[in-house]
Amino acid sequence: MKNMYSFQFVLSVFQICVGDAHGLSQPTMCQLVTKVSKELAESHRNYIKFPDQLAATKAAFQGIGNFPGVVGCVDCTHVPIQLPSVENGENYRNRKGYFSLNVQVIGGPNLEIFDIVTGWPGSVHDSRIFHNSQVCGKFQREEIRGIVLGDSGYAQNAFLFTPLLNPATPREERYNVAHKKTRNSVERLFGNWKRRFACLRRKLANSPLTCTYVHCDCLCCATKHSSTEQTGTSSR
Repeated sequence: MKNMYSFQFVLSVFQICVGDAHGLSQPTMCQLVTKVSKELAESHRNYIKFPDQLAATKAAFQGIGNFPGVVGCVDCTHVPIQLPSVENGENYRNRKGYFSLNVQVIGGPNLEIFDIVTGWPGSVHDSRIFHNSQVCGKFQREEIRGIVLGDSGYAQNAFLFTPLLNPATPREERYNVAHKKTRNSVERLFGNWKRRFACLRRKLANSPLTCTYVHCDCLCCATKHSSTEQTGTSSR
């Protein structure tokens, strides 16, 4: 029973409509949704993680764009929220003028999510989020061995590769083509994720004081997305 209601939640069916259909009040639906989404969010590390063996991941990425050694593609996406009632609420206003969380994802070759960071306001730059993330530290300490591809907004280093801004040779042009083709997987991931969970495209209104529930919603949707991709039940 609980799973049915939570499933309809992640499909972004409004609580009142679902509650009316099943004889439940909106407050009851809200409690069910909150409970189940919290449980899903708390289990996210079971589904959102890098594979133990990365050789297959590198081979799969190389099969996309012939770029060797890649274990993930990083990017951020904005999840709209209502104006948080906090002292630094304007920090959540992004460069496009609306309030959001800037959510970082490292995606895999099959559109699964290997890592997610949900706690940053919309005004914060993608590069800052990455360089302050736990996963960046893991790459620096070589706990994860491989290359991450990012766009030109990131600073290139030993493990994060970005496009060449002014390719001057055929070799550099081939690098950019391979980079773009491979990194496109994370753009497709975001497209699939937000189509699957329309709540990520509208203004999440949960917990205006702390945005705690918004983080929970993002983790919940990411967990469900990644588990779906891993079990091969996705309809792309």
